[in-house]
Amino acid sequence: MNDAKNAILEWQDKQISNPQMMRRLIGYDTWNVPISESAAAEMIADVCVSRIQFNQAEDGTKTLLLYTDNQSYLEGFISAGVPIAPQHFVALQ
Repeated sequence: MNDAKNAILEWQDKQISNPQMMRRLIGYDTWNVPISESAAAEMIADVCVSRIQFNQAEDGTKTLLLYTDNQSYLEGFISAGVPIAPQHFVALQ
């Protein structure tokens, strides 16, 4: 398990404080950011990322979703009890 996941688990178990968790998340070296199918095709053709995906809640709130790895993405769908949707990602370091 990577340090970002460990930080979240330790925070949930109240082993570390909010600032300690945030420091570790900020220091994590590679985040997977969802991108659309068209952005993935554009990235392959142009070797650049021009668009990333935001998640929009029913109340209109937009959120940038970040994942430490593919397993984290899958676990999010499993825990929410919804079908797992195929997704393209760009890894940011």
